[in-house]
Amino acid sequence: MTSLGSSPAASWGEVRSSAIPAGRGGAREASAEHSVLMAWACVPCLVLGLLVLTAGIVLKEQPLFWRNIGGYPVWLRDLVRIFFWPWLGICVAGLGSWSAWILGATAQRGRGFAAATWAAAGFWTTFGCLMVYMTWNNLGNVIDGREWHYHAPGALERTL
Repeated sequence: MTSLGSSPAASWGEVRSSAIPAGRGGAREASAEHSVLMAWACVPCLVLGLLVLTAGIVLKEQPLFWRNIGGYPVWLRDLVRIFFWPWLGICVAGLGSWSAWILGATAQRGRGFAAATWAAAGFWTTFGCLMVYMTWNNLGNVIDGREWHYHAPGALERTL
């Protein structure tokens, strides 16, 4: 037998209850609180990441962006061409990690879960809208029997 009680279950309960500091929570609740605050502190980074992704998608879907008559610098075209797909993957991974982090931390903390759910849903809705915008005209082209990135000849002329 153990020195704390007559049964192993009783001794575990006594040891466990004596390990939690007295007061309004304990180490676990403080850790969950800190984790939630750190997750909310990452929101500006997510917003910035989605803004950069939005700019990349808008530029990527403009037919004049890829032509010399569009007036865009070559370095910007190269930047979008090289870094768009890796940045998209980083945004998906970051958004997924952040969503799991904020939802798990608020569930462990016991409050704020609804706000975290709304925030995560808002970010994923924004991301979904960006993906729909990115693929909408391309899917229409394929359905109509044209190439994936087809643009009507009139759309390739710069208007003043």
